[in-house]
Amino acid sequence: MKRKRIIVLLLIIVITCSIVGCEKQNSKLETSKEDNKPELKAKLVDKEIKEYIEKARNNEKDMDKLYREIVCEPIWKEVHRNEYSFGWASFYFNTIRKLDLLENEIDILVKEDVVNIVEDILEECNKFLPAANTTVYIFPHDPTDRAFKYRCSGVGGFAMAVGGEEIFLFVNPTQGGWKERIKYIVAHEYHHTRWRYKDYRGYSLTLLDHLIMEGEADSFANIVYPEVGVPFYTSVFSFPPSREKELWEKIKPNLDSTDQNYYGKVFLKGYYEKGFFGDYEEFPTLTGYQIGYNIVQNFIKNNPRVSIDEWTNMDAKEVLERSGYEEDLEKKSEKYNND
Repeated sequence: MKRKRIIVLLLIIVITCSIVGCEKQNSKLETSKEDNKPELKAKLVDKEIKEYIEKARNNEKDMDKLYREIVCEPIWKEVHRNEYSFGWASFYFNTIRKLDLLENEIDILVKEDVVNIVEDILEECNKFLPAANTTVYIFPHDPTDRAFKYRCSGVGGFAMAVGGEEIFLFVNPTQGGWKERIKYIVAHEYHHTRWRYKDYRGYSLTLLDHLIMEGEADSFANIVYPEVGVPFYTSVFSFPPSREKELWEKIKPNLDSTDQNYYGKVFLKGYYEKGFFGDYEEFPTLTGYQIGYNIVQNFIKNNPRVSIDEWTNMDAKEVLERSGYEEDLEKKSEKYNND
């Protein structure tokens, strides 16, 4: 009888220890999961801007030098880059000379707590597509740039070079609607950092890679914030299916091209020459973005069981092949011409 009691007692001890062990193991797993949570943060360059304004008011002749040394270079060093690393986007860092207007912008951004706004957006994006560590650097934008203020609703930005975890955001908060626009821009660039962080394999991007990458980023932003609206469909820059078909036939033979000049024509050339995307003569504004978006939208429609993470990881050629884009475009164009 005593022996049975001892055995029962030992079993109870073993079971109790097992339960405690499981609890401890679960606790470790939960802690580990929390520790692995990505760091999603935003940084407003308000202190740097205020220091620049103060010194520039006393020495306007050296404004370019002051802006570079006080506002730009500390951030560039923080991300281990130099001015030339930013390529076409380096114009974003042009010296802002209207100091009173600049001061007003930074005061609004601080008052509206833009850092908290952006961090909330990052958290929302992370629910749909988990990311690596991501930092958004927020700069005021030149208040005298009317094209940026009205055409871009006061918000623009870009994701840092391939493999980077940084987003650079530029905001003119005197433009109405900037709080809505900022959601879309951050979500779009967030997807770029996710794609570049996980999937870039060290090759030169083709035109098709760019089309799909931008189309996926716009599609992702539209999924996270469907109420905001895709820029080229809520503006005068949208073109009809018949025109899209003409443009597609023009770029289709060049989908494997890695020529940056040709890419610039389809996506960016007009930004330098005309103040916005597209080169206006050969390609309308936002051509690459609109076609890329339509390809990805077709893919999502025809492959509803493929997750965001899966199509983010997918090769651009596979996305195009499985999208049914060309067949659908043919039907839309025919219907448009017959209406």
